[in-house]
Amino acid sequence: MKSIKLDSSEIENIEECIPYIEKMYKFKFGNSELETIRNFEEFCDLIIEKINLENDESCTSQQAFYKLRKSLETTKIFEKEKLNPKTELKNLFPRKNRKNLIQTIENEMGFKLDIIQAPDFVTIPLLLIGIVSFFYLFFDWKVAFIGISISIFGSYCCKWFGNELNTKTVKDLVKKITEENYVEVRTNKSTVNKPELKMILTNWISEYSGISKEKLKHAAFSE
Repeated sequence: MKSIKLDSSEIENIEECIPYIEKMYKFKFGNSELETIRNFEEFCDLIIEKINLENDESCTSQQAFYKLRKSLETTKIFEKEKLNPKTELKNLFPRKNRKNLIQTIENEMGFKLDIIQAPDFVTIPLLLIGIVSFFYLFFDWKVAFIGISISIFGSYCCKWFGNELNTKTVKDLVKKITEENYVEVRTNKSTVNKPELKMILTNWISEYSGISKEKLKHAAFSE
């Protein structure tokens, strides 16, 4: 298939992914490393090169599921015989004691799950207040400042007091864990499955940037 030239906004969306990728995979791009990257495939290859681990084509998603299951069994939160990919997280983490249970699993697994949020009827109005307030800077900066402050403070409170699950099933959680903690859930942490990792990167960047996976696979950053 012919290469697809991305427009400037699509390239900016991919650039916004870079800090998160560096954090998830624990490396930093050099100042000029990205300047010679011509397409998305080269971008993924560079990420895998920066991770700099041996190739081992074992399935990371499967290992993530086993690690989650073992953690749930060890902490006596859920019986492993009853756990399957379709199990709903609300059954693992009932609302009444949800935050404590999730923190227990996070401590056992060794990383954050980040599956709690405030309800949409709170977060969406706060986002709209922030957007409207930003545009209001051109008319009345005092009113705009108050609106932006409310939006930021409200969002900060949501982070601490939200109790809604943003992930529905064990399958969804395993996918999230695999994307965000890829090396940590590998049985052999000195290896990666390079073809699998390229697919995971493509899926994650597609979701984050809003660019379809097929377009990304053939995306060119320059002529």
